[in-house]
Amino acid sequence: MEALKKSFMGYFQEKGVSLSKVSESKYLVNIGGAIVNYNCFISVYEASGYVLLNTLFPLRVPEEKKADIAKLVLYLNDGEIFGQIVFDVSSGSLSYRSGSFVQLQNGRESKVYDYLLMFNIGKADNHISLFAQVLYGNLDVDAYCRQEQDGDSGSKDDDSDFSCDPSLN
Repeated sequence: MEALKKSFMGYFQEKGVSLSKVSESKYLVNIGGAIVNYNCFISVYEASGYVLLNTLFPLRVPEEKKADIAKLVLYLNDGEIFGQIVFDVSSGSLSYRSGSFVQLQNGRESKVYDYLLMFNIGKADNHISLFAQVLYGNLDVDAYCRQEQDGDSGSKDDDSDFSCDPSLN
């Protein structure tokens, strides 16, 4: 077994978390967030030393809500450096994806795995209620984006000129 994969597998064994092997370099794990449980696909790229984590939101976007969700994803991804929300329009699935290069250093790489998992699950938890409000509630995405840009709620931490209307960007 390659060194990065061995380190990665050992990390989850130490945590008592079982992994399901999807392919030679991809694994599936179910991880509890603060709000819901998430299925996470984790890809280990041995040659480059890269680990990619893709956390799936347990939501499906119906056809009539896809435009609103696409606008919201564009808005939320603006200014993201480390990861991004991925919206597969054809299937209606949403996920949060981030990754990191991992240098094996006598077990210290477990801190990178901790950070990746905490970051991805934290980001998913931060966004799931917002997506649910669009899908099942009555959140007006354009009004939300305008409110955020005006600084009323303060959850977006940049002051970019981003608009929810893609024609204005």
